[in-house]
Amino acid sequence: MAMIHRAFILGVLVPLLALVAAACGGSDANTDSSAQQSDVEALRTRLQRDEMLYSNLELQALPIHDMNEAILDGDVEGTFLPTTRTLIRIAGMTDWSDALQADAMAMQDHAIGLVRALEGGHMEAAKTASTDMHEAWHQFTVKVWSEIGGDLPPEAGTTSGDHEPTGTPAGGTPPAGDRAE
Repeated sequence: MAMIHRAFILGVLVPLLALVAAACGGSDANTDSSAQQSDVEALRTRLQRDEMLYSNLELQALPIHDMNEAILDGDVEGTFLPTTRTLIRIAGMTDWSDALQADAMAMQDHAIGLVRALEGGHMEAAKTASTDMHEAWHQFTVKVWSEIGGDLPPEAGTTSGDHEPTGTPAGGTPPAGDRAE
């Protein structure tokens, strides 16, 4: 994961600093300001998209399915609170697009409810909050992929609510696992 963050810093932040340095220099700054502004806005959009991508990957790596099943069975493990707090931090600290912000906050609110129920030892409330968080997590991660994947070619495929590749690429060849051998 550290390599991804280093690659992110080198691949995105270093060019951003170069762009800012270029924008600050030169005597023709006024004549080029609209072009530079559009470049800055394009870079800001790219940074936000990359942040949403990495945050969604982190969200999907959380064991929300297993955690929800265990809570519904009445089992609480020591990892559940840290996992739920990680979801809260990711949802709250990511610069989500306007289209995703309300859903991120709703998912975060369900997670906060789960933390409170677990800390208070209220198992029935934990079951409800866990189920609500789990459902919101599914819906949200799929919605994020839909937004950030909007410019991908059809060959990239889509994901279902269970995060398994679905559909046949535009070329008509089914994914390897779906082919009749």
